[in-house]
This record gives sequence, structure tokens and C-alpha cells, in this order.
Amino acid sequence: MMRSHGKYKRFSRRSGLTLLEVLAALVILATLLTGLLTAKGRAERQHALAERRLRAIAAADELIAEWWAQNAVPPNSAGKFLRHPDLQWQTRTAKAQSEGPARSSIVRVDIMDAADKAALASVDLWMPDETPAPAPPDGN
Repeated sequence: MMRSHGKYKRFSRRSGLTLLEVLAALVILATLLTGLLTAKGRAERQHALAERRLRAIAAADELIAEWWAQNAVPPNSAGKFLRHPDLQWQTRTAKAQSEGPARSSIVRVDIMDAADKAALASVDLWMPDETPAPAPPDGN
């Protein structure tokens, strides 16, 4: 940009960006890129965990369907999946209900990662007790 002062012409001192402005722009750009890469990494980890949980839920569904077909849910036991070697299951009786004529218990099925034992899914099954309730004492 040229300015004209009479018959002399001179150039403006401000014809580009200063070093400070360039550095400030680079700092802003680096901050934005760091934020984006951090968010991308977190999203990928969440996606991988969601995929593992979906596989665990599908494995639990297969296992419980097999147990229902055999009419037997093993209480307080553990095992590995044949079709999913990276997963294992564990059952435990969570709560027994013996009030009234209908006795039952709740069996919790936990699906875990075989490597780090992290719980991926849990299912509570209401199991009616097959043994009859004790007869109330006679009032006679």
C-alpha cells in the first residue's frame, strides 16, 4: 500500500503479519487440534467399550436362552463362553424371598471380560423356588 505525500511516495510499514500474531495463531490452532484429538480418542474408547458391552449382552442372551431351554440356572457358579473366549460369566444368588406361598430367589448373572475381570453386563433373573413352602402349623 502506498501513500502519497506530495511528490514523495513511501511504502506503509504494515504490509503483513507480525511474528507475535503468527505465534498467537499457531497457539490457537494447536489448542484446537489438541482438543479435537483428545475428543476423538475418547470417542474411540467409548465406541470400543460399547461394542464390548453389546457382545457381552448378546453372549448373556445366548447363555440364558440355553439355561431356559434346559430349565436349569446354575446358582453361585462361574464359567467361560465357548463362542466368546474373551468373556466369562458368574452367577450368584442376590436375594431370596421366602414370604408367602410363592418362594423365589433372584439370581444375578454377571458377564465379565476374561482378561481384566471388568463387569460388562449384569442380568437379574427371578427364579421361582420349586420346593413347596412349608405347611402352616395347625391351630388345633
